[in-house]
Amino acid sequence: MEWVQQQLAKDSSGHDYYHILRVVNTAQCIHRLEGGDEFLILMAAWLHDIGDYKMHNGQDRTQELVGEFLDSLLVLPESKMAILNIITQVSFKGGHNEPPTTIEAQIVQDADRLDAMGAIGIARCFAYGGSKG
Repeated sequence: MEWVQQQLAKDSSGHDYYHILRVVNTAQCIHRLEGGDEFLILMAAWLHDIGDYKMHNGQDRTQELVGEFLDSLLVLPESKMAILNIITQVSFKGGHNEPPTTIEAQIVQDADRLDAMGAIGIARCFAYGGSKG
């Protein structure tokens, strides 16, 4: 999505457009095996870091930024709420968040967390640490 790429173009924290692409691709693979609503999974995967508190000086702006974007696409209200709920359940928050309540949220969370593992995950940790000084 071009809008997502524009929003994350200046990111140096490891939550950039390429992270999003990896999460989307991984979520698609998991979806093929596990099911769930593909539209909700893909939209949440594309948008999961747009309003994240790590990107906005500790303030979660998901409802505002993602909500407005979904409204501009004329996404149905029930789908909008489902996407926003998935996104709020994906964030790691130091391990203190509640477990995902839907298969869609589980899939997006797993895809996001898989991108935090291995060599890419290590590189993203250094990038995030460097971006925060």
